[in-house]
Amino acid sequence: MPKNWESSRASMSEAWYFEYNFHDPNFKEKYKRGKRIRIKSGINRIKNREQRQDAMRFLYENELNLLQVQHFNPITKKFSPDDTIVETQIQDIKQKELSEESPIRETFLFALRKKWNCYADKDVQIDVFSYVKRLYKSAVRLGLELKRTDDFKRKDLLNILDGTPLTDSSFNHCLGYIKSIFNELVLYELMEYNPADLIPRRKTGKQKDHNEARDGITQTEREKIANHLVKVDYRFFLFVNIFFYSGGRSI
Repeated sequence: MPKNWESSRASMSEAWYFEYNFHDPNFKEKYKRGKRIRIKSGINRIKNREQRQDAMRFLYENELNLLQVQHFNPITKKFSPDDTIVETQIQDIKQKELSEESPIRETFLFALRKKWNCYADKDVQIDVFSYVKRLYKSAVRLGLELKRTDDFKRKDLLNILDGTPLTDSSFNHCLGYIKSIFNELVLYELMEYNPADLIPRRKTGKQKDHNEARDGITQTEREKIANHLVKVDYRFFLFVNIFFYSGGRSI
């Protein structure tokens, strides 16, 4: 990992990761110097330097949270039961401080915390974080991040999505993630309905090509073809016109 990874000149050709030694007295004989833990979670697939730096900060903070707050043991892959109960109580207290009048930014992050442990794959966590960050930037530009939760409507979410540069495939993944997050707000009665519901997925790849093919040719294109056929093969021109006006179509 480049030493100057937070710099604007940080190398993108080197492998980015961070690592640490985790000590557990119960495994002292097996890991005398502690178990070496390396975290990279697909971060090197991110080609944009600024986005990779943000993802690295996020991974670091998330790992600290797992170790210090949730007391995750990377050797046993388990959380301490007592600490998990305490953490749940803290989250419940935070939830009680929220209401339908709270800014959508706060309630959405609360719902994201609730969903976070469901994303067991850290690659998925990076994806979710990336989408949420881009959506938040769009919300700030539109002045929607402080809107009351009960006033946040589907049209607001559509405006945020429209203001976020996403490929059709990324849009569909993003929509799936945020729909599940908004479901948490409905569950905790902070919203009456999920604003992501009824927002259609975008057509991608072969699906889009198939639909474009079914659209057929335009009137102008048909006239060009007709003019050409009149000159080169009049009988075929008549056949094409009969077929066209008969309503016959390819299946």
